[in-house]
Amino acid sequence: MTILVRTRVSPPAQGYPQSQLATIMNRLIPDVFRNPAIRVSMIAIFTFGFAGATTTPYRSVVGIRELGLSNELYAALIFAAAAVNVIVSILLGNLADRLGEYRTMMLVAATFGVIGYGAVFFLPTQDIFVLSALLLLPVYGCLNSLLFANVRAAAHGMAPADVATVNSGVRAMISLSWVLVPGLTGVLLSSSSTMLPAYLFAAISCLVCVGLVGFLLPRQSGTDRAATHHLSYLAALGQVISPKIFSRITAIALISSTLHVNDAIFPLVVTGAARGTVADIGILVGIVALLEVIFIIIWSRLLRRISQLAALAAGALILRRLPAATGFCP
Repeated sequence: MTILVRTRVSPPAQGYPQSQLATIMNRLIPDVFRNPAIRVSMIAIFTFGFAGATTTPYRSVVGIRELGLSNELYAALIFAAAAVNVIVSILLGNLADRLGEYRTMMLVAATFGVIGYGAVFFLPTQDIFVLSALLLLPVYGCLNSLLFANVRAAAHGMAPADVATVNSGVRAMISLSWVLVPGLTGVLLSSSSTMLPAYLFAAISCLVCVGLVGFLLPRQSGTDRAATHHLSYLAALGQVISPKIFSRITAIALISSTLHVNDAIFPLVVTGAARGTVADIGILVGIVALLEVIFIIIWSRLLRRISQLAALAAGALILRRLPAATGFCP
């Protein structure tokens, strides 16, 4: 005896639930983000931003208020650390090109982050803080450019629209960490007598980054060929200080310096003259980061109508006026 079972099969033209779900997923998660190298790099960039967002807003509080560094010594320290970071970034980038891949240098940089942040938490002395800020963490800071370079290498050969999508997604990850993490850290440590646990959070984040790069990031056959010239280390430094490039670096440095000064002074003002708390520092930094994300979108739209030079000039003027305005606020 044959039993006929009637099944309900949707016509291929409809396929409503599956096709609509696939369409929604494609809109929310573009195909380019399914690339394992790009996806893991984006998560690693989030962990990099997490470590910075956990400690940077409270670095001056820890160094000056808790460990007793003088204002002059702290100012000299952050200046010297920035110079070391620039030199090491060039050297590690050149070495990565010589090796033909970014993976090894990323592991080295992330490991320096684990050691640098961990040392400050477990051995909170002035000497360790200075050593970490001057030698260990500048090497870790190179991880940012290495991760972006790895993403650029992974996106090589993609359509321009896909490359733009990748760049936006990668930058959004580091912005997202700065929106979420500083306020959360401040709230968690608001009842604590010290902000040193923030360095423990950062060390754990760096350790997660080591695991991502070491175990999940696919191996690539080579770096971005357009950037591979196999220059010597001195030649690489010489190329940076050539007039054509150095003038642009100087302009960016002048603009960026205001942000670094603000990062150093802002926490001290909030917890000092403004009579705020460490939780207020994180919340305010998170709000600023959220506004940055909004203005990134606004500027990207404006760039369709104005030139990049006009946008840079307008941004520099705004950045010039705001600190002066807030400085005279009671």
